Amino acid sequence: MSTLFKMAMKGKWKEVEELCRDNLDLLKRKITKTGATALHVAITEKQLDTVRELVTLIKREDKKEALRVTTDKGDTPLHQAASMGSQLMCKWMVEADPTLIGYRNSKGETPLFLAASYGKTGAFLYLHSVCESIEDGYSYSRRADGYTTLHSAIEGEFMDLAYGIILLYEDLVDSVNENGDTALHLLANKPAAFKSGNKLGWFSRIIYECLSVELYLDDKFPSEADLEKQATTSNNKDVQSKASQGSTILTLFNL
Repeated sequence: MSTLFKMAMKGKWKEVEELCRDNLDLLKRKITKTGATALHVAITEKQLDTVRELVTLIKREDKKEALRVTTDKGDTPLHQAASMGSQLMCKWMVEADPTLIGYRNSKGETPLFLAASYGKTGAFLYLHSVCESIEDGYSYSRRADGYTTLHSAIEGEFMDLAYGIILLYEDLVDSVNENGDTALHLLANKPAAFKSGNKLGWFSRIIYECLSVELYLDDKFPSEADLEKQATTSNNKDVQSKASQGSTILTLFNL
C-alpha cells in the first residue's frame, strides 16, 4: 500500500500535493483497485484546492499525460469531474489539455455525454460551449450504439437538461439508438415523467424546470469566483454529512 494511497484515504490532501510535487511520476500512478489516480480520488471527494493544485502542477510541468490516465472503466479525470457536475474542475482540466474533451470511456461516452447521463446541467453546458468550437464537437453528444445525450437525459428523467439539449442540438430529437428508438420514444414509455398520466402536466413541469437552463443559454457563465463560492458551500455541506455518514470513497472505488 503506497504512501500516496494512505494519505488520500486519510484525507491528508496537503500531503498528497507535496508527494506529487516531490515526485511528478506519482501524478500518473494508479492507486486504487479500479485504476484511479490521486487526481481521480480528489475529484470524487470534491477537494477543490487539491484538484486545482494538481492540475496546475500538471500544466506547469507539462505532464499532460497525467490528465489522460483512465480508470478501469476508461474514465479520465475530466470524465470524473463531468459526472460529479463540477463545472470549475472541468474548466481547469480543459484549459490544461483541450484534447480531453474528445476522450471516450469503455462505453464510448465523452465527458459531455456523462454530464448528461448524471443530469449535471452546469457541467454539460460548459462542456458544450467547448465542443461547439470544435469541428467534430457535435459527435461528442453520441455513443456508437446510437444513444445521444438527449436519450440519456430523458432516461434519467432530467427534464430541464433534456429541454436545454433540444435547444442546443435540434437534430438529436430525430436520432435513433440501436433499437430504433428516438429519445421521445423513451419518454413515451416513462409514465412517471407525466403528472397523473397527463402530457400537459409534463409540459408545464418542463417549462418550469427549464428556467435555469434558459438563464445559462441567454447569459454568461458564472465567474470562476462565483463557481468557487458555490463549490465551497457545497463542500461544507458534504463535510457535515460525512461526519455522520462516513466517507463514500471506499464504495465508489471498490477499495
